[in-house]
Amino acid sequence: MKEKLLHNLWSSKLLQSNLASTDGKEITITDVGHQNTNAGPDFLNARISIDGISLVGNVEMHLRSSQWFQHRHHEDLSYQNVILHVVFEDDEKGPDHIPVLEISSYFDKAQLLMLSKSTIHSLYCSDHLPQVSPQIINDWLDQLSLERLQSKSKLVEQTLHQSKGDWEACLFLLMSRSFGFKTNADPFERLARSIGLSNIRKLKGRQDLIDALLFGQSGMLQDVSSNEDYPNMLISEYKWLRERFHLYPFLKSEWKFLRMRPRSFPSIRIAQLSAVLSNNNTLIYNLSQTTSMLEIHQILHHQLHPYWNNHYTFEKGSAFIEKNIGLEAVQHISINAFIPFMYTFGIKRSIRKFESWAIHMLQKMKAESNTIVRTFNLLNLKAKSSYESQAMVQLKNEYCNFKKCLNCAIGKQLIRS
Repeated sequence: MKEKLLHNLWSSKLLQSNLASTDGKEITITDVGHQNTNAGPDFLNARISIDGISLVGNVEMHLRSSQWFQHRHHEDLSYQNVILHVVFEDDEKGPDHIPVLEISSYFDKAQLLMLSKSTIHSLYCSDHLPQVSPQIINDWLDQLSLERLQSKSKLVEQTLHQSKGDWEACLFLLMSRSFGFKTNADPFERLARSIGLSNIRKLKGRQDLIDALLFGQSGMLQDVSSNEDYPNMLISEYKWLRERFHLYPFLKSEWKFLRMRPRSFPSIRIAQLSAVLSNNNTLIYNLSQTTSMLEIHQILHHQLHPYWNNHYTFEKGSAFIEKNIGLEAVQHISINAFIPFMYTFGIKRSIRKFESWAIHMLQKMKAESNTIVRTFNLLNLKAKSSYESQAMVQLKNEYCNFKKCLNCAIGKQLIRS
């Protein structure tokens, strides 16, 4: 166990009621003070009362009371205003004028050890979850889902600022990034930024030209040698578009293909993105009219050039199969682009129905299937919708991984119980 755990217990205000010093005096904490990051006592300007007598001063913490003398605090003038010594174990009598609060008797030791494990990727509370009431878990998941949506909303605001207030251009960047999923998100975003929605608009929905622009700029046409009309048309059209828009293509090596299912290759995703851009001049309006996942799917589901029915890349053929976008990809794009965008758009434009639309869509979509959600499922904490699965992702990534158990409603409940 580390002293930092005591700091967290104190700053999280989990030491609040029915407290007494080791010599039996009643302790009431009014203000925990602020944590000191420099030399000296751990918390400064705390407010407490001892048997009804109000005190203002500093608080020092140790795992064992004997460390007061081991650290020679009795010789250091910066500790003369300490009004409370908080320890896990009172193993040695300290200065007579400083009351000692021994916290080991207020918490279950096994639960404290749970919070002090050294591995940061464990779910520390996994053995204790049955002790937490379903109402606390449900309320916490509700809060976490909104927290995650608000976190994504901040990224939307940043992208909007970079887009100079052009909402459609902002959505174009967010959607493009989401088409890359986790593996190719960055190159997809760079591709979109290098082209710009303004140039896409100039092509007036011509899917052949938008195909040429995206594939040429991506670098995937480099060194392509083919006897088929489609690749040669793309090469020819991009040559003209590159001069017209003053473009510099990517290196093909920027794209990741390894250990991916062929239907998720970036070449297929670029073809799908091009089809969406060719068929949606007013994407924000189109989204605002949807009421279900299936209707969002209709916005994203468009026929690719027939060439892709028999190819995964310009070098790799395939058996005949239409490679239109699937429901799993639609869910990913919705969660990571459309929903946070519409939520932010609603807030900034004071259109409450768009905020409600975002939350409604998350609640209507089925739960995601990923490692985090499956881990919670094994603990009998099952997500019933994307609203709840997003909450679990937020919980694991922002709390469990950083051992923020004392900032978590589940952790707090376990400590208090």
